[in-house]
Amino acid sequence: MTASGIFEKDNLFVYNYKYNKLYSFPISKLEVFAIKSDCFPTDETNYHFGFASALNQLPQDSAPNDTRFVYIGKKSPFSQQQLTLLNWQKISNLIDLLMILDPCWDNLNKSNN
Repeated sequence: MTASGIFEKDNLFVYNYKYNKLYSFPISKLEVFAIKSDCFPTDETNYHFGFASALNQLPQDSAPNDTRFVYIGKKSPFSQQQLTLLNWQKISNLIDLLMILDPCWDNLNKSNN
């Protein structure tokens, strides 16, 4: 794993942004597996690494793939401040987009016509 930049003193951080919860697992305590890539010559850089037991240790309070970010390192990069969810809207044309981004644009557009 050294060639991948992952070290035994690192942690696996899993941040659930929906519930603002951070979980941390020492790499040295996790079951590691590697899958060899058949497309390249065999050396330590041509493997995909995984940690088999980490997700099994998480509370089952949310779907595992849609509300989590994962990071491996010595220190967590997550600020643990509750995120504001965005309300996505479909924009049908450029004028609608400009009016959302800058409400004054509509007034400028009317004065030019």
